[in-house]
Amino acid sequence: MKNLFVALSIFGSVFAITKTSAGEASSEEHLLSRENHKFGIYTGLGSDPGGLLSISIAAYVTRYARLNFGTGFIPGIFDSSVEIYGGGVSFFLLPYNVTPILGAEFNYVHQDSSQGGSGFSLTATHPARNSFASYGKLGVEWQTSVGFNLGGGMEFYWKQFPIGESNKNQPKNRVLPFLQVGWFL
Repeated sequence: MKNLFVALSIFGSVFAITKTSAGEASSEEHLLSRENHKFGIYTGLGSDPGGLLSISIAAYVTRYARLNFGTGFIPGIFDSSVEIYGGGVSFFLLPYNVTPILGAEFNYVHQDSSQGGSGFSLTATHPARNSFASYGKLGVEWQTSVGFNLGGGMEFYWKQFPIGESNKNQPKNRVLPFLQVGWFL
């Protein structure tokens, strides 16, 4: 509950800052960046679709919504590596270049304990695990008039749904930060 309160406090602060920083310019001027640069690619730490490092392609489907598809990974640590494939949608809450965002993702997660190399295995009884995971995100994104994109915030992971296993030993809810940088054409 504390994490939710912190996230909502950050959201409120960002809303107030973006509303006052927009100044006297019209909403139409601020929307041109996303309307003129609809397709892009971005990479990040913990960003869509998850993992330590990720890369995604994205397309704006409306002024206030963007679809993305991508892949992420967590390199082999403790004899285990994780690959993530997924997609989702981000909603832009204000018509400005800097805007709060809300999003949702749905991912396929593959964990393989045959990679890595420290000798300790987190999945000794499960050499490979596959699961589906979903999460929501809350953050801030800035897109310039030339298409440069920078974003960050928090991702709220819900319980994973393993394929062919019971749910009782799976990770529960967790909150992780993300940072992304990209370019839209």
